Parts: sequence; structure tokens; C-alpha cells
Amino acid sequence: MILRFYLSAIISCIASFSMAQEGYPVPPDSSTRLFYIQHNNNHNTFVYDANMASATHIHEEDPIDIYRYIYTAGGIKEDLTKMQLRMAYGIRFKKITSNHFEFSLVAYPSQKFHLKIKDKVPYVTITVNKKTFTLSRMFLQQKENSTFLSTKLDYIIFYGKDRHGKAIQEKFIP
Repeated sequence: MILRFYLSAIISCIASFSMAQEGYPVPPDSSTRLFYIQHNNNHNTFVYDANMASATHIHEEDPIDIYRYIYTAGGIKEDLTKMQLRMAYGIRFKKITSNHFEFSLVAYPSQKFHLKIKDKVPYVTITVNKKTFTLSRMFLQQKENSTFLSTKLDYIIFYGKDRHGKAIQEKFIP
């Protein structure tokens, strides 16, 4: 009986963890796509693409192009608002070397991301739960009582690939 309870609990956790984005739209692909962010309040999607100065170099002054797809309005593409950039989805970055930038989201400054390029393909690596991997998307589970001005998270799921190309997802509870 106890074993059945634990198995049910484990299966339930795995199911909710892996189904966090079921039914969510995937933004149109881009050759410079780094990652995108979605959350549980609606299907609107925040997209981060590398801003390339040439086929082999990331723009040094403005390395990442950030925009959003508003799926609640038919999937139109728009720039982020100044408030979204300043309070949540904007970035702060510093150049480490040519084609290597460290950055963080303004709403989550302690989590460091690394933007690099290899074989003309830009990518972002991240370390979550002591695992480093290439990031492809993030899902934010916001608490029920969150507002735009006071967003609180239950958890974040980071999706990507490990160094062997195997799919990985890491759940982080802030």
C-alpha cells in the first residue's frame, strides 16, 4: 500500500513536470534563436535571438535581440514594452571575450547565462542544479496571487541539451 502511494506520487510529479508546456505554441524558428520563455498565465512568448554583426561574430554592443509573440492577439510579433525590459525580461550583459558574453535576466540577476558561438551557430549555456547545458527554453510557473508588478514564481523549468546532445530539463524552485 505504501509502495503504491509513493509510485503514484512519483508518477504524478513526473507527469506534471514533463507536461508543463503541453499545448503551448512554439515560436517560428530562427537561425539565431537562443531560447524562449513561456509562463502559465497565457501563451505569450518572449524570444531571445543572437544579434549577429556577421556570420561569425556576435554584435558587441547589443548581443541579444529580445521580442515577443502575443498569441493572445493572434500571434503578432512585437517589441517588449519598456516596463517588461526594465522589470522582467530584459538582460544585463558583460563581454567576457570576443563572441562570449555573460548575462542575466533583470528579474533573476543571480542566474548567469553564457552566450557563445561555435561553427557560426550562436548558443546559450546555463548551469542549473549543478548541471551545465545548452538552453532552448524556459517555463515559468507563477504563483496564483502574482501580478505584473509583483510576480512570484513557484518554479522554473529549464529545457535544453547536455554536452552529448541528450534532452535535459531541470526544475528550479526559487
